[in-house]
Amino acid sequence: WISPMDCLRATWMSGKTRPKEFRVTQLEALCHFLEERQADIQHALCEDLHKPCFETEFTEILLVRNELANALNNLSCWMKDEKVNKNLMTQLDCAFIQKDPYGVVLIIGAFNFPIQLTLLPLVGAIAAGNCVILKPSEVSSCTERLLAEALPCYLDSVSSSIASFALLKNQNEAEGFLIWSVRVGKIIMTAAAKHVTPLTLELGGKSPCYVDKCCNFQNAANRIVWGKFLNAGQTCIAPDYVICTPIMQEEVLAPILPIFTVNDMEEAIHFINCRDRPLAVYAFSCDNKVVNEVLDRTSSGGFCGNDTLLHVSLITLPFGGIGCSGFGKYHGKFTFDTFTHFRGCLLRIRSDTNLVPRKQTQNRSNSKTF
Repeated sequence: WISPMDCLRATWMSGKTRPKEFRVTQLEALCHFLEERQADIQHALCEDLHKPCFETEFTEILLVRNELANALNNLSCWMKDEKVNKNLMTQLDCAFIQKDPYGVVLIIGAFNFPIQLTLLPLVGAIAAGNCVILKPSEVSSCTERLLAEALPCYLDSVSSSIASFALLKNQNEAEGFLIWSVRVGKIIMTAAAKHVTPLTLELGGKSPCYVDKCCNFQNAANRIVWGKFLNAGQTCIAPDYVICTPIMQEEVLAPILPIFTVNDMEEAIHFINCRDRPLAVYAFSCDNKVVNEVLDRTSSGGFCGNDTLLHVSLITLPFGGIGCSGFGKYHGKFTFDTFTHFRGCLLRIRSDTNLVPRKQTQNRSNSKTF
């Protein structure tokens, strides 16, 4: 019996995944999977999460399709060696950054968006030329079974495995990409540390929402409620609590979200900064200065002013945490970069030419001090 890890490592060592043509073929095959198995995906998500078809299309499939289109349109540019500036000694030489795949990578998905949060990082991993072991969440069992059975029929360099982070305990050549909780993230980091395995963690956290006194309250309430209850509230960047002044306490979401009252924006910012850095911070105000003040004086994985969640829909923005909410980033080219080793390279013009004289270092044992 040959393990999936050994099979994928052999594929990686063969160089099969490196050419652009192979990567394009695999990305297009993933597009075919989404198109041909759309009804199966909708059925699986309905069984697992009771998710309506429209919400499945909007929050799961469409985001992956956008990611695939972006990767296919920009792959040549992403893969291209990056020329760098040179110093006097290397003016006639060739200096560049090579975009080198890591090799075999492990992606562990989450239950709440079992298609989006599993396949989004997969797009970047394939685009970067890696082999992938995919671990969907066992909590979303129907979706896990669909991915395990169907994806290998479409993709040559991907194994959808029921194995979990035990792979990180026993392997020393896998990059890890993990979307889970803080508790599980700490366990996985401990396992990965044994082999110095690099990780990207997207964990979550309590995302605050500051509502300024100068604000369209009804508009803010509508957008906060939408962000809170999308996907039945199972969203890692959903607003977790509202911070506002006492005057507004009864006007903004009193029965819906925990509300903390503060005297002013200064106290609100202090309240946010006294806690772990969240995956997202939200601020609502008709005054742009207030929104920018909250942006400049807080720290979080991402930020959205006068709305919730929508910043993650932009593939041109990195998505990821900071501190206890995770580390690393993905979406668009950021996913490609996450699964790529940026290899610094210098090619001298000729090995027998010395444009700069070199002196042998004086032997200290023979030197004399006068």
